[in-house]
Amino acid sequence: MRFVCFVVFRSQDLDYLELRFWIGMWLSLLLLLMVAFDLSALVRFITRFTEESFAMLIAIIFIFEALNKQYKTMKQKPVNFHPDDPLDYTCICNMSTTDLTDEESMC
Repeated sequence: MRFVCFVVFRSQDLDYLELRFWIGMWLSLLLLLMVAFDLSALVRFITRFTEESFAMLIAIIFIFEALNKQYKTMKQKPVNFHPDDPLDYTCICNMSTTDLTDEESMC
């Protein structure tokens, strides 16, 4: 959620930190009201259905994110489904340095 807000605010030339400040102010006000009126006693009215609904929402979000990352990886680095066919790219190793831990000297 934070990343989405950040991207949207940057695209609209708005200040993201100002948004975070006001969210914190509203939350602190709401929490003070909850403490003042002992609203935590209302937790007993939350049903199992509500709890399961939120758990389902979180699970769907995690599954969607995992599938989205998998799709992006498959688009960027596709799987070779025909391993017997010759590959159409070349690998060039730079062995000019003696340090094998250097990234430039490895394939």
